[in-house]
Amino acid sequence: MQSSELKLDLFRYIDKLGDKQLLQIHKYLINSNKVRDNDFWSTLSEWQKKDIELGLTDLDRGNKSSFDEVIAKY
Repeated sequence: MQSSELKLDLFRYIDKLGDKQLLQIHKYLINSNKVRDNDFWSTLSEWQKKDIELGLTDLDRGNKSSFDEVIAKY
Protein backbone atom coordinates (compact mmCIF):
# COMPACT_ATOMS: atom_id res chain seq x y z
CA MET A 1 0.00 0.00 0.00
CA GLN A 2 1.39 3.40 -0.95
CA SER A 3 1.73 6.31 1.44
CA SER A 4 -1.16 8.23 -0.12
CA GLU A 5 -3.42 5.18 0.20
CA LEU A 6 -2.43 4.71 3.84
CA LYS A 7 -3.22 8.34 4.63
CA LEU A 8 -6.59 8.14 2.91
CA ASP A 9 -7.41 4.90 4.72
CA LEU A 10 -6.48 6.46 8.06
CA PHE A 11 -8.48 9.59 7.31
CA ARG A 12 -11.58 7.50 6.53
CA TYR A 13 -11.13 5.49 9.71
CA ILE A 14 -10.62 8.57 11.88
CA ASP A 15 -13.58 10.34 10.29
CA LYS A 16 -15.90 7.56 11.52
CA LEU A 17 -14.73 7.67 15.15
CA GLY A 18 -16.75 9.11 18.00
CA ASP A 19 -15.30 11.79 20.26
CA LYS A 20 -14.19 9.38 22.99
CA GLN A 21 -12.47 7.03 20.54
CA LEU A 22 -10.83 9.94 18.75
CA LEU A 23 -9.40 11.28 22.02
CA GLN A 24 -8.07 7.83 22.93
CA ILE A 25 -6.32 7.43 19.59
CA HIS A 26 -4.96 10.98 19.76
CA LYS A 27 -3.51 10.34 23.25
CA TYR A 28 -2.01 7.07 22.10
CA LEU A 29 -0.33 8.62 19.07
CA ILE A 30 0.98 11.63 20.96
CA ASN A 31 2.23 9.56 23.90
CA SER A 32 3.88 6.95 21.69
CA ASN A 33 5.91 9.74 20.07
CA LYS A 34 6.86 11.18 23.46
CA VAL A 35 8.06 7.80 24.70
CA ARG A 36 10.34 7.45 21.70
CA ASP A 37 11.58 11.04 22.03
CA ASN A 38 12.03 10.89 25.81
CA ASP A 39 12.79 7.22 26.26
CA PHE A 40 15.09 7.86 29.24
CA TRP A 41 12.07 8.45 31.54
CA SER A 42 10.80 4.91 31.06
CA THR A 43 14.21 3.56 32.10
CA LEU A 44 14.15 5.30 35.49
CA SER A 45 13.06 3.53 38.66
CA GLU A 46 10.03 4.78 40.57
CA TRP A 47 12.17 6.34 43.32
CA GLN A 48 14.26 8.17 40.70
CA LYS A 49 11.10 9.56 39.10
CA LYS A 50 9.76 10.63 42.51
CA ASP A 51 13.04 12.33 43.40
CA ILE A 52 13.02 14.26 40.12
CA GLU A 53 9.40 15.28 40.68
CA LEU A 54 10.24 16.41 44.23
CA GLY A 55 13.14 18.46 42.89
CA LEU A 56 10.88 20.12 40.33
CA THR A 57 8.35 20.89 43.06
CA ASP A 58 11.12 22.48 45.14
CA LEU A 59 12.12 24.63 42.17
CA ASP A 60 8.51 25.72 41.66
CA ARG A 61 8.39 26.77 45.33
CA GLY A 62 11.55 28.81 44.95
CA ASN A 63 13.79 26.43 46.91
CA LYS A 64 16.94 26.71 44.84
CA SER A 65 20.56 27.77 44.97
CA SER A 66 22.71 29.37 42.34
CA PHE A 67 25.70 27.55 40.90
CA ASP A 68 28.06 29.95 42.70
CA GLU A 69 26.41 29.27 46.07
CA VAL A 70 26.83 25.53 45.66
CA ILE A 71 30.44 25.80 44.49
CA ALA A 72 31.31 28.14 47.39
CA LYS A 73 30.51 25.32 49.83
CA TYR A 74 33.24 23.17 48.34
